[in-house]
This record gives sequence, C-alpha cells and structure tokens, in this order.
Amino acid sequence: MFWMRAKLISSHATYPSGMANDAQSAVAVGSGTPCGWTNCSQRIEAAEALHRHLAEAHLNDTTMICKWRTCSKYTESSPAPSKAALMRHVRLHEQQIKSTPSNKPLGHIYQHSSSLSQSAPSHGGVQSVPSHLELLGIPLTASVLLRNLATAQQNHAVLMQYEDELTVLAGHPRLEKTVGTILSELRPMKFV
Repeated sequence: MFWMRAKLISSHATYPSGMANDAQSAVAVGSGTPCGWTNCSQRIEAAEALHRHLAEAHLNDTTMICKWRTCSKYTESSPAPSKAALMRHVRLHEQQIKSTPSNKPLGHIYQHSSSLSQSAPSHGGVQSVPSHLELLGIPLTASVLLRNLATAQQNHAVLMQYEDELTVLAGHPRLEKTVGTILSELRPMKFV
C-alpha cells in the first residue's frame, strides 16, 4: 500500500519551474491526441499534460462520475464511492491513451529522470520500459497467463469483477505495461 500512496502523492506533485509550463503548453486545440472526456475538445501532446488536464479540467468538480466517451463504469446511477476511486479509474483511461499507437505519441512516462529516459531504446517514438522494470519469473508467468485469459471473450465477465484491483496494480511501475494490456483487452477503447 505504501507504493500506492507514494504514486498518488507523486502524481499530484508540483513540477520544477520549467516543467509545469511545458506540461500546460502541451494541452492545445488542434494538435496531439484528443482528450477522451465527453464534450472536451482539448488535444494533448504529452502524458504529463494529459494527467494534469484530466485532474484540473474534469476531476475538480464534486461529481463522482466518469464521463470518458466509451466508459460506463461510474455513471449518475452508479457513481464512484470516492474521489480517490474515481482518480484511480481515470488513470486506466490515461494508460489506454498512452498505449494507443498514433503519429504523435504522448511523451514518454520516464521523461522526468535522465537516467531512465536513456536506459532503453525507443521504437517509433515510444520508449519501452527499462529492463530493470521488466517482470521476471513467477510475476511474468502470472501476468502472461492473465493477459492470455483476458483475450478470450468468455473470461471477460469473471475478470471484470477484479477491474478495480487491476487498476490499482496498473499504477505500479513494474506492472503498468502488462496490467494496462489486460485492462485494455477487457475494455477496448473505441475512437469516434
């Protein structure tokens, strides 16, 4: 649980003076990846800007509803139990956008740390997970089995019961790639 708290705290941390402006300037109309929130015309250039945009523009109000275009998880009839639960849920949508190939990829996840940003070769503008964050052994086997189960439609109902737990696990650096893939299999995004 400590890593989850640290992740939540770090996700709301203030950036050094130059980075805040860079993240804010990456939110613009007409370029980048579109925000998936209903009735939002913003286009996002960087992953950090997407998180900031969602937190400031869409999660500031008191409603506990996810208004992502293709999502029906938290609605007016079934709102999120808490703001934290809604924010964890929205992180799933962020992961889906980060893993969606595009001509203009969102900035890499490891952009803040020079050692991490140089630790893995990039392919097509999207940086892969550094090797020291890759899964090995039993965790790798378990994640591959879960991913394979998630690809079969008949398993979706069972796995969807654990969506909240999987969303929390997706926040862990070693698990975000694999669990994000599993979650995207369960709820594939449909772009309009």
